[in-house]
Amino acid sequence: MNDTNIPVLPSRAIEDSPDQARALAARIELAVAMGQQQVAEELYRRLLALPLSEAERGRMHAEFAVLDRLA
Repeated sequence: MNDTNIPVLPSRAIEDSPDQARALAARIELAVAMGQQQVAEELYRRLLALPLSEAERGRMHAEFAVLDRLA
């Protein structure tokens, strides 16, 4: 399998930013579990670039503890 591609939860199919953020966070967790740190970091950069409110960002970090390890 290509280390830069995780074949689940395609974010291109999700247009709403909070839903897209959840999909990216789930992909990040999967990348971390698979030992793909570089993939996780790239996905995290994509997550940070999403136009989310501070409240939405706070919920994301509360829901996905793995994000705190990447920050």
